[in-house]
Amino acid sequence: MYIHLDRSSSIPLWQQIVNGIIQKIHTNTLNPDDQLTPSRVLAQELNVSRSTVQLAYDELLARGYVSTSRRGGTKVISSDHNAASPPHQNEPPFALPTRPHFDEAEKQMDHWLSANQFHDTLEIDFRHQEPAIDDHFQNIWKRSLLKALQRLNMKDWGYSSPHGLWEVRSEIRQYLSVERG
Repeated sequence: MYIHLDRSSSIPLWQQIVNGIIQKIHTNTLNPDDQLTPSRVLAQELNVSRSTVQLAYDELLARGYVSTSRRGGTKVISSDHNAASPPHQNEPPFALPTRPHFDEAEKQMDHWLSANQFHDTLEIDFRHQEPAIDDHFQNIWKRSLLKALQRLNMKDWGYSSPHGLWEVRSEIRQYLSVERG
């Protein structure tokens, strides 16, 4: 199945494939119960990835142009909207939302924020999962990290045994010998 793809277009390739197949359906090049080319074969013919073709087929399925079955592949189905005029290339397939209520909500939020600004700095920051990073705590953390790094042996810098740390294995062995006897 030949579908012209314009790789310099701002329209994504999968959308161009969808538009091409819909156009073929409207011009009766593809009739109801005609089987679409398998996605792997069409991907090779169009020199695109299979996922691009699969995305186009999924879009056609969602729009009600095709049906799929495990053994039967993807087939064109007869529908009332298949007889309608094909969509224009530059029109979106759905109506874009209008934003007047968003603009009004944004104005109200700006007004509320300006009226409720905190002018005093808070003594304690109660934000969730925010570390307290002041000089006192930074110095404590630096000292603790340096102590921990100085205690490391050369073997601690390399990879440990794939069976786990010897100390942990020894503790587990000791626990099991007490519990199981």
